Amino acid sequence: KDGKIIPAEQVLHQIPFEKETPIEIAPGLFLRHLDFNQYEFRTPTETYLLKIEDEPISAFPYQLSPLPPYWVSSSNLRIIGGGNGFTPHHPCTGLLIEHLGIRLLVDAGPYIRQLVRHHGISLSQIHGLFLTHIHDDHTAGLTEFVQSGNKIDLFSTPEIARAAFQKLAMLYHQTEEQIAKNFRFIPITPDLPIEYYGMTLTGHYAIHSVPCIGFKLALRSQGKPPFQILYPSDTLKLDRVHELRQHQILAPERYENYLAFLKQEVDLMIYDSGAGIIHADAKDLEHYQAKNYLCVHTDKISKEATLN
Repeated sequence: KDGKIIPAEQVLHQIPFEKETPIEIAPGLFLRHLDFNQYEFRTPTETYLLKIEDEPISAFPYQLSPLPPYWVSSSNLRIIGGGNGFTPHHPCTGLLIEHLGIRLLVDAGPYIRQLVRHHGISLSQIHGLFLTHIHDDHTAGLTEFVQSGNKIDLFSTPEIARAAFQKLAMLYHQTEEQIAKNFRFIPITPDLPIEYYGMTLTGHYAIHSVPCIGFKLALRSQGKPPFQILYPSDTLKLDRVHELRQHQILAPERYENYLAFLKQEVDLMIYDSGAGIIHADAKDLEHYQAKNYLCVHTDKISKEATLN
């Protein structure tokens, strides 16, 4: 009220769980963590068992699907979500790429376990995760991978991965090293391609409010030319990018490299269309050369967009 910053320790008393060890949470009332979603409450005279069996209820209906699956040869792109992180009515932006039996998840937003199950897939059937940045609408579902015990490949830059591990470490009262053991980290170096089971994955820096990385993905099938997908992830609209260059905030090399990345001729461009201060705008697409476009991270397309 008076403008002073209060450390969290002054208002929160953190008592970490230790499995099978009772914790006294009030005089005479003990809580014990038995197993995943199973807790025991005990008083001097009575004992209660709490077992959470039902799935957490999401804020949106499961049957919601922003767009039908986009089929390409023996590959499949599933739209896990296309909304932004500020609406309770749509799942946050997320993609699932399937190619020759391998599944690569792009970001893990809230309710990710329920959302992939809606597509008939369990998290244990996902082989890799590409993490673009650590905003909660892209990372809240990382907790599911920590709890599942199934180690998956994690693609990101060392900076972004380290920040994600730090967030998870604070949530679970563990060290970053303990959290990192839940993933097989595969570092991404921008503009350096990585081969992954018939996919060629090339990372590229986006321009966002936090460190962020997008990618170009080439899906190869025998006897057919590669199908190429370009996804810059959350990024600024072109007007803002030009403005940053004019004020010499963006270096000339970074500026030219970024524009060249977006203007590649690809089969499908998945574009941030959230507009506002830190997101792109669908009207930018008139400057690009993709054959098809898919707008994500938005509830509606900008009125200024005039694409056919």
